[in-house]
Amino acid sequence: MADHNRKAVVDKVALVQEFMSNVRVEFDTKPKYIDSAFSLDGVSSKIELLESETRAIFAIPPPKKEEAKPEEAKPDEPKPQEASADAEMKDETGTENNAK
Repeated sequence: MADHNRKAVVDKVALVQEFMSNVRVEFDTKPKYIDSAFSLDGVSSKIELLESETRAIFAIPPPKKEEAKPEEAKPDEPKPQEASADAEMKDETGTENNAK
């Protein structure tokens, strides 16, 4: 999961946790015969919203990791000598003097 997606999920969960904390405080402090500012439908919709938003984030495929390329030459390894235009040509026929 990408860092920005992880942060988005953490932020969304924190908001719902704060909301649920406020609901709990109100239920604990107010008498039961007084109507609450929060309804069951409101709490359910908040939870469903969190679930749908986070499900969309979790459905995103993970980013591809870059693999180390073994074909790259390491800087410590010497490169093979390249033939230059001024290089001496060698006789490949096996004899030193082919002239008659």
